Amino acid sequence: MKTAHPIFVLVLCVGALLASTSDVAAQAGGRVAGTVKDASGQPIAGAQVTATSPAMDEFRIQSTTNKKGKFVLTFSNSAMSYVVEIKKDGYQTVVTPINPVPGQTTMIDYVLPPATASQHAETEKAALSGAGRAILVYNEGVEAQRTGDLELAAKKFQEAAAINPDLAAAHTSLAAVAHMTGDYETAAAEAETALSIDPTDVRAMQLRFDSYRQSGDTVKAEEAAKALQNAGGASETAAQIFNEGADAYNSGDVATAIMKFQQSADLDPTLVQARLVLAKVLYSKGSLSDALTWAEEVLALQPDNTEALQIAYDSALRVGQPEAASKALDQLVASDPQWATTGLFQQAVDLYNAGKTEDAVQALEKVLEVEPDHAKAHYMLGVALFNSGETGPAADHLRRFIELAPDDPDATIAKDLLAYAN
Repeated sequence: MKTAHPIFVLVLCVGALLASTSDVAAQAGGRVAGTVKDASGQPIAGAQVTATSPAMDEFRIQSTTNKKGKFVLTFSNSAMSYVVEIKKDGYQTVVTPINPVPGQTTMIDYVLPPATASQHAETEKAALSGAGRAILVYNEGVEAQRTGDLELAAKKFQEAAAINPDLAAAHTSLAAVAHMTGDYETAAAEAETALSIDPTDVRAMQLRFDSYRQSGDTVKAEEAAKALQNAGGASETAAQIFNEGADAYNSGDVATAIMKFQQSADLDPTLVQARLVLAKVLYSKGSLSDALTWAEEVLALQPDNTEALQIAYDSALRVGQPEAASKALDQLVASDPQWATTGLFQQAVDLYNAGKTEDAVQALEKVLEVEPDHAKAHYMLGVALFNSGETGPAADHLRRFIELAPDDPDATIAKDLLAYAN
């Protein structure tokens, strides 16, 4: 026999999840359909509508109202904080927070006051100490953050919050700035304040959870995670944590990577990639029982995932769970018959060389179920059965091997074994 190989070879590449283009984003998307009117209720055509986000510096989407004054903005991630600005020559500019709802279209009407001197003065006067002024200052903070001036952005957000204590978006944005600078204690506190004003602010929930996680407050992080899961905003945060794990793994910090992959999997029960990568990493480390557990979690979500089936099969074999191994093998052969004639055959050879004759026999029988005329499988099965004392069945397979491959170098060995058996 040839020198034994490792029983199972796994190629592991860990890449980042792209939350903006994945199923996560699709689940979190929302639309805002708006109508822009003048003070008398007539539609305003040609108004420019621009949405920005204090949480994403480069984010900017625009639309222009049609002749009926209507526009539509589509957001791929409705968990973020957004601000909409509506401009039209001859009218005052309106700036206000906007909150798309995941999976839904939100309908909103906007009124643009005329830009006459007297009305503008009255509006500006009213805005100086009210909600309108707070929104204008808040938008200045958004612009400062977009240009990278986080210090000015935080100052403007604080000013907006002081003007209007009920402006939850200001506290959410303060939490985002603090989180970006690594001040997780302040970020968590501002997120809590935002949620005390608006308990449905998913972005604040995300920031609260991640700030507690990053600061090591596991108790509060677990509580925040439950709230985030209940609100349906856990997927994007889980993807972000997965990406942290990918970075850690690719830089060689496997322990940190495993911890972050587990965190992302715990946060999002549907995140297959985190579970699959955990199964791969743990398998490569020799933690076979844990690898089997995570592979089975993948299979509960994706029963035909061949990578998970391969890990489940080999891990179960090596930790002494033959029923689990047999179940995984059946599913694997059904999902990928071609693998049975190549990968499974080689694995059977490796099992035999490792002294696992019974497991090798089971694998070779599966190979022959898929490809009855696989000559080498007949040969290996004949040899395995012969060495197990089952000379009758062994002879049948050895004869079939000789019929299929009479010129194979191993045909001489097969003939010698047949002569011995007789």
